[in-house]
Amino acid sequence: MTKEKPSEMEEQNKYETMVILDPNLGAEETAKKVQEIKDLIVSSGGEVTHEDDWGARDLAYKLRGNKEGYYYVLNFTLDPSKIKKLVKHMKLEKHALRSLIIKLDAHYRVKTLKQYEEEAVVAEAEEKKKKEEEEKEKGRPKERKTPQPKKIKKPVVEEPKEEEK
Repeated sequence: MTKEKPSEMEEQNKYETMVILDPNLGAEETAKKVQEIKDLIVSSGGEVTHEDDWGARDLAYKLRGNKEGYYYVLNFTLDPSKIKKLVKHMKLEKHALRSLIIKLDAHYRVKTLKQYEEEAVVAEAEEKKKKEEEEKEKGRPKERKTPQPKKIKKPVVEEPKEEEK
């Protein structure tokens, strides 16, 4: 009995990478660097399934003297044996301030930055509505329940036992 080798698509895993590029590159150079990464994925036998341009954003701390970075997210499929080549390229890219590649679950659903922002707006509106309702409840006098008469238990009276005659 021989085992058949699975097709190349079955061997590929789903990945997501976020790269933070130097914001001083300009629009054309930034687009070229992103295209280099996408070309490397495709030339390695992978496929870019989704991309999300987050634009320039503030960093939590300075990276190579920059207070800002240009964020770009790519979702792709790639053979796991070829991921090292991509990681090496990202580490050697002098205009990439930071990068991270993570393997995704097979059932992962891609969300864009715009979708996350819309969800945050909806959640904020719901929270505000909830707080307003709580404030209204605090301003109202509490409803008083009319006291119910307490049930009095009747004492158990034992009947005298008849004496035998």
